[in-house]
Amino acid sequence: MPAALAVAIAGCATPAQLPVGVDQAAVLAKVGGPAERYPLPAGERWAYPSGGLNQETWMVDLDPAGRVAHVRQVLSMDSFMRVRTGVDTEADVRRALGPPRLVQEFSRVKLTAWLYAYKEDGLWNSEMAVYFDPKGVVRKLENGPDPRFLMDGHDRAD
Repeated sequence: MPAALAVAIAGCATPAQLPVGVDQAAVLAKVGGPAERYPLPAGERWAYPSGGLNQETWMVDLDPAGRVAHVRQVLSMDSFMRVRTGVDTEADVRRALGPPRLVQEFSRVKLTAWLYAYKEDGLWNSEMAVYFDPKGVVRKLENGPDPRFLMDGHDRAD
């Protein structure tokens, strides 16, 4: 069963309600399987993008015994500001922020942008673009309004 379907079947429960210490079987029963999994030095991180507008991604960190060590929503200015230009790679960003809402190529300048929608300060419909060079290294970040909420409201992917 695809991960997105498993999450939908799990209902409206979000990882925010998971108590620290619960085992991964309880996580799967409560919120379903993650969209993506990432290895950590001591355990594993599970990504749960949520909401119809893709403005939240919950990360559930599991310790080596498979128990919840930490749960947090990562699409925030605080998380974006931890991304290091010239240092972090696509794998680092994916592990920190989860899957992007949209990927856009800028062939003329040889950059690829991963676009993350989020609620800036819990209020503004914003979008953070993380730009990668051809080697997959972060070159810059750019914040602005989410274009889905401008003018006629059409998503640029439409």
